[in-house]
Amino acid sequence: MRKTKIIFVGYAVNPEESTAYSGISIAGNKMQVNLLKNLYEIKDVDLHIITIRPVATFPTDKKAFYSSVKEKIFAKIEAEEVGFVNFPIVKQISQIRNVEKAIKTALKQYGTEHTILLTFNMFPQVGIPAVRAMKKYGVKLVSLLADLPIDDAASRSIFSSFLRSRFDESTRRSIGMLEHAIVLNKYAAERYAPCADYIVIDGGVDEDTIAKFHPTFTAEKKKTRNMVYGGSLNSYSGVITLVKSMRHIPDEDIILEIYGSGDGEKELKRIAQTDQRIRIHGRVDNTVMLQKQREAYLLVNPRPIDDPISEVTFPSKIFEYMLSGTPVLSTRLNGFSDEYNGKILFFEGQDEEAMASSIVNVMRMPHEQLNGYARRAYEYISSEKGWTKQAERIYEYCKEI
Repeated sequence: MRKTKIIFVGYAVNPEESTAYSGISIAGNKMQVNLLKNLYEIKDVDLHIITIRPVATFPTDKKAFYSSVKEKIFAKIEAEEVGFVNFPIVKQISQIRNVEKAIKTALKQYGTEHTILLTFNMFPQVGIPAVRAMKKYGVKLVSLLADLPIDDAASRSIFSSFLRSRFDESTRRSIGMLEHAIVLNKYAAERYAPCADYIVIDGGVDEDTIAKFHPTFTAEKKKTRNMVYGGSLNSYSGVITLVKSMRHIPDEDIILEIYGSGDGEKELKRIAQTDQRIRIHGRVDNTVMLQKQREAYLLVNPRPIDDPISEVTFPSKIFEYMLSGTPVLSTRLNGFSDEYNGKILFFEGQDEEAMASSIVNVMRMPHEQLNGYARRAYEYISSEKGWTKQAERIYEYCKEI
């Protein structure tokens, strides 16, 4: 059988060294590394990896120049890290140029027949050289659109806003040229790449992570009816509305525990001072967070449905929630297909009163019913959302192209 050759272009780095990178998305890096690790294990795939170090611009990152090097991003998997000059604007230009050179060299080695150029997102440093390669060499281009050109920064300087607008404009233009895409949410393709063929891969979980979860599904043994939220503490996460909903809940034994950090933390602490049932814990280590999720009576995801990012993405932490053995209550985001019915409980609305009503109703459900949701959630994620299966789906899609 002829192998499918995949040239991957993204921002993947070794997970053990990820905290050393000043501009990294930990969730994004996990997705890339897990995908690459499992593509590498498919015997009919010949994988070549080109990656850009996810560092902030100098002087936030202390290094002004990066050379091209070969680095192992996981065990036997080696990647080509492109070099660049780490000054504003020059950084992006040099990254575009060097990624383009790396793609050209890889295509000379592999040829274009049975070769797929697979990118992680279409930001200018990746999107511009990828589209050029598609047009110049006729190589098939597929992009995994995990992050879209949406600026969620609370505030920017005039210069920063200008640069970001140009950045997003370039990204939108590159996405619009795609013929094939992998999206977390079908609305991402409909909105940003309406002419592209696509498949939905809403994320995945590393099998090693799944193996660490040993849910007991014993809600009746948990004496404290505590809800746990873990994540960003800002307006677009919905956590402020969630906290305010507590004033509409009459049950004195329902506790809300908040873990995380963000620009809304000050307001949340102010509200918490008026209600002893609200407890703000700040950021904790991921191992601690996983344990808190297992011990909770209920896990909550209050993210607003109409948030621009929520409309076209999928909340990655939901898989972790669903593996915990604890029931999950969430707003009904676009990314939740009918497959999630019966596995996740959904808020009746997203204002304070609706959230409060939903919380009270769920907290008063029989333990057996809550355990049923938790068990079905765990079984679904562990059997259907492991990265081995998700990578196989991506491989089959690429092979068909």
